[in-house]
Amino acid sequence: MSLRGINTGFFYLLLLILTSLTVVLLVRIVGIVLVIALLTIPPAIASFYAKRLWQMMAFSILICFFLPLPGFYQVMPSAFPAAPPSLS
Repeated sequence: MSLRGINTGFFYLLLLILTSLTVVLLVRIVGIVLVIALLTIPPAIASFYAKRLWQMMAFSILICFFLPLPGFYQVMPSAFPAAPPSLS
């Protein structure tokens, strides 16, 4: 399949491969419950504010970037690590 001369089949397959690698690596690191939350909550929040798919994707990326920051700033003054010892 092609759209405006771009091979969409290749990009679809690339997206599937990258998503599956991300899920497998995250499950091994943080667990299935957190992976499900990380993959569903940002798009769910973004869907309330977006009218188009690209807006939802952009809002999801911003939410994924900015949502953990308050937690990191809260942990910084203490002696507790912001991540499990296997990640830090």
